[in-house]
Amino acid sequence: MPFFSEFSKKITESSQEAIRRTKDAASIVTWNADIAEAQARLYDMEEELGKAVFSENFEGKTKEEIQDLLSMDESESLVLTIANWKPFVETLLAMLEDLDLISDRETKIDRLRGELRCPSCYKILTKGARFCPNCGARVEDITGEAPELEEKEDDE
Repeated sequence: MPFFSEFSKKITESSQEAIRRTKDAASIVTWNADIAEAQARLYDMEEELGKAVFSENFEGKTKEEIQDLLSMDESESLVLTIANWKPFVETLLAMLEDLDLISDRETKIDRLRGELRCPSCYKILTKGARFCPNCGARVEDITGEAPELEEKEDDE
């Protein structure tokens, strides 16, 4: 009967692994949906923000009036800029929240897949990479520790 108990054990383990992988796949689908929704909201907010900035600052102005804005001294320009951006701070904060959500979900997906992203350019790296092939930045593994570099011996 050891054959049947061993067989049963392997079936149970395989079933548990299949369930885990199914849960992981479902999580990835959910997180990708979160990312897509956040990106759509960001697009809408960027468009809304651009239209609002244009209508608040430039709509109805002539080319000469817009050029005059560029010729203001810094103190006048700064006061004008702060006053004009104040109504848009809530939109900017919402955009930052969505960017954080996207980053969080991408990190969770990467960890679930066992992938690592470059801390500088965010490209997916090959396993064991010490430096990003895209931008050259030194990378750390998922635990946060930099992979050990082998010391190169001089042949001289």
